[in-house]
Amino acid sequence: IWVDQLKLRSEPSLSGTLLAELPLNSKVSFQNETSTFKQKITLDNVEYDERWLKVKTTDGKIGWVYGGGIRLYQK
Repeated sequence: IWVDQLKLRSEPSLSGTLLAELPLNSKVSFQNETSTFKQKITLDNVEYDERWLKVKTTDGKIGWVYGGGIRLYQK
């Protein structure tokens, strides 16, 4: 997570129920599911046009985060 307090939501939408706010540099694991659509959202004064990603947090919560707020990498 490169955006402090990135929101973990119940569904891939800004109107999805807020499940958690993820701190900067949090680790999440991708659950191999993305939204079928892209959405334009401004983060840190930069506009992104990305999909939502289904992720699992280190404490076991599963939900959706906006793709522009994370940096993907593999082990």
